[in-house]
Amino acid sequence: MIENEYVYLFKNLRIVSDFRLSATMIDKENKFMKKDISEGAHQIRSIIFPTLDR
Repeated sequence: MIENEYVYLFKNLRIVSDFRLSATMIDKENKFMKKDISEGAHQIRSIIFPTLDR
């Protein structure tokens, strides 16, 4: 376990989710689709998953 691991986990999740929305909007010329939401959810799950078995 890393000191303050969960604090940084939440900070990283916020950074990723905020940036992902902005990047998707820029890349897709403001056309956000359902597929983008499921990909974002998968990305967030992949960040959280390693901490679930503790």
